Amino acid sequence: MKERVAGERARRWCRVAAALAVAIAVIVVCGCGSSSDPNPVTPEAKAKTAGSKFAELPTKRCVTEQGIEIPAVPLDKTTVVPAAAADLEGFAAYRNAAGTTVVAPRGWQCSSVVSADGGENIFVTPDGADPFKDESTQAVTYVNSSACQGCMASELCALFPDAAPVQSYTPGFKCDRPKPLRETVSKTGEFTAYFEDPPDVAGQGTPSGGEYRATGILSYSDAIGVRKLTCTLETNLESACPSVVSASMLSSFLNLPG
Repeated sequence: MKERVAGERARRWCRVAAALAVAIAVIVVCGCGSSSDPNPVTPEAKAKTAGSKFAELPTKRCVTEQGIEIPAVPLDKTTVVPAAAADLEGFAAYRNAAGTTVVAPRGWQCSSVVSADGGENIFVTPDGADPFKDESTQAVTYVNSSACQGCMASELCALFPDAAPVQSYTPGFKCDRPKPLRETVSKTGEFTAYFEDPPDVAGQGTPSGGEYRATGILSYSDAIGVRKLTCTLETNLESACPSVVSASMLSSFLNLPG
């Protein structure tokens, strides 16, 4: 029994690692460098290369509440995301007014908050419930915090207690998000980790602790602050979570045409 569970867990992590490896490769292939690149890839070539390998999903607007009102980023009819098309059948790309994109099942409801300090929360759920405030069994959520020190410290403290926001926050700060024993964490960098919360284990994932497994990535850097993406889907959809996580975390960097 233990061997079977360990084997299933290893296969899931292999899918996560493979999805991210493919996504990172597309950054190189599609020339996502600076505009001063001496050998830039033309938009036509980039679209052709991406379109031949990656999923092209219908783009849906994510209802966005903004701390400072700014014009919404235009919404393309479709969005190419760095994941295999076969892995994301029946999914869509949800984009908020700031241009941040997450991948989730088609027909779900997406809402987002973009704070005046640049922080973002996005959630996509079947019924529009807010997993940051209410109980939700299924959701794809994204968090970006770069100015709120308390927010960053709270997200990082369980997995990265040595990160600067945790160390520099108010003296006596107590982590309110202890790591559960059954939560699986695989660190891939100084401040980057994949996490997996099994059913009934409330851990790093938002949401987690319900009847479905939560899979995600947490990362921190001085330049962009904290970013966290969680995918919690019902059993017949959870195999798509590695592709959902990698595509959502990287698609906004690629800016691929639809």
